[in-house]
Amino acid sequence: MEFTYHGMIRYGFGFFNPNHAAAMIACLLPVCWSVRVFLKKRTAVYPAIASEILLYFALILTYSRTGVVAVLIEGLVFLFLKNYFIHPEHPLRLPHFFPRNKLAVITIAILGVAAIGCGFLTRCFNSIPTPDRAMTNRLTLFQGGLKMLADNPDGVGAGMSGMIYTTFYQPVESTLQYRTMVNSFLTFAVEYGMIWAYAVALGFILPVAAAVVLLRKHRLSDWKSVIMLAAVCILAGCVISAMGSSCFDLNVLGGDPGFTGELDRFMRVLLLLCPFIAGVMLLGVVISEYRRLYNHAGLLLAMFAIFMLPGGAGLLTFGNFYKSDAGSYKVLEINGGRWLKYVAGNSRQNVIITGNSGSWDLKRTAEFVKNRFPRNNIFIPLDNAAEFPATGYSGKVILCGKNYLSSKHFPDCEQYWLLPEGPPPAEYPAGLKKIYLSSYDETGYNRQWKNRTGQMEAIVEEVY
Repeated sequence: MEFTYHGMIRYGFGFFNPNHAAAMIACLLPVCWSVRVFLKKRTAVYPAIASEILLYFALILTYSRTGVVAVLIEGLVFLFLKNYFIHPEHPLRLPHFFPRNKLAVITIAILGVAAIGCGFLTRCFNSIPTPDRAMTNRLTLFQGGLKMLADNPDGVGAGMSGMIYTTFYQPVESTLQYRTMVNSFLTFAVEYGMIWAYAVALGFILPVAAAVVLLRKHRLSDWKSVIMLAAVCILAGCVISAMGSSCFDLNVLGGDPGFTGELDRFMRVLLLLCPFIAGVMLLGVVISEYRRLYNHAGLLLAMFAIFMLPGGAGLLTFGNFYKSDAGSYKVLEINGGRWLKYVAGNSRQNVIITGNSGSWDLKRTAEFVKNRFPRNNIFIPLDNAAEFPATGYSGKVILCGKNYLSSKHFPDCEQYWLLPEGPPPAEYPAGLKKIYLSSYDETGYNRQWKNRTGQMEAIVEEVY
């Protein structure tokens, strides 16, 4: 599949998604800017400018609106830090952004003509009065993600956010399939939980705050200042890029990431390393200046309190605004298989499902169990390797399809058979409570089950 805009190919440069390529470009440009202000000889600046111009052209060919916004934000952050936040006596405040004004004008003109000629500017400006589905779908997805986060504050499980949203939270009229929540921050929060998301945010915000304080209050060495400039700008661009797409995805590090190819996976690992390396380098410079930070401990503690107090209050009240009646979902690994655990209320009664229910999908199976076994903990298998440990289990079990033949493995359970694929047995087990059959007689065995003589206490019920 190729991403296109009005018949023109959006280039990914090794990435499957061109938005991810734009995020990588947004990570590389601050390095070019920082190198240029660091170099003393103007002749040495021109190779950096040439690389920078190529990156601008590549950004245009991605047609990524989020990428352009990320670069613009990075540029503003870079200019403000260099011209207003760096210590007044530092020499880095003196160099111009471009070595020659004419060169800057020519570069901007060429890039502007290229952006207009290929329709990129048209795409950007048309999105303001008439947002397209790529933008409106993101808003709907974001609202659904907030509900998921409120219902599942401890996370739904790594790599499971898109599947659970698509199955249980997506509007009925939508048939879209999602692998993630598109927004990288929302994906991480929904999958790993609010506490982990808050801790990661704190781990990036505090070093940035400390770096800005150092830049403003002290004259640091050139290389430390340049590292801080580049790292802060890269992190700012990563924030914008991550809000617009799932480009920073920890699932790419797993054994089965579900991506389109090894090249895409390799490139996304490199992209994931960009904010990590920037954060580590920024933290390293901040730690090396820890003696100077002692003088600003009060300011940093005030920043920490400002971040923590509203955030803590938000965590406590978040669920009151977005919590839905959908219950709580979480994907667990049990005995080497994946299970979807659904929790409604505080009941300790468990209902497990074995196998699959014929032609039913996950949503229909879950809705069936939720309606007939309300306020229970429900375990639904997500793959063929999912086998629940029957030994010592004494709750309710729903045997789907041909799994009704394994009823002897659950002697201490209340058994319910759902869409059994086969003729009725000569005798029903003592624990059998009810048999559910499809009213459409999909397997052709309905008549045999209904006409079965001596059904004891087992009740046959038709389901739709």
